[in-house]
Amino acid sequence: MDEQLELRDTLYFGLSIPGGRSVSDTDWQQFADEAIAHAFPNGFTVVDAHGTWRGADGAPVSEPSRVVTIVHPDDGASDAAIRAIVQRYRTAFRQEAVLRERTSVCVSP
Repeated sequence: MDEQLELRDTLYFGLSIPGGRSVSDTDWQQFADEAIAHAFPNGFTVVDAHGTWRGADGAPVSEPSRVVTIVHPDDGASDAAIRAIVQRYRTAFRQEAVLRERTSVCVSP
């Protein structure tokens, strides 16, 4: 079995929008189709979650979330695509942050 060294990025997207609104399922699906699937057509995984984190004002924030895992080559194009996805989400849904977790992984197709 041949294994390849690649990267796994896990992105944590909060679904609460400042002002009391939330990212709807329709809005999320449109974002995932246009931003994530377009950049990573070989695939990704989305998991519904609930997260808690500390906001810029120091107060804890608890909200529904989506966790996206993408396994990809360790290259500049993939890194730029991940950064663009994060920035697009932050801008579109007025988010303070999107957590990005990155690790090296061995994969066997």
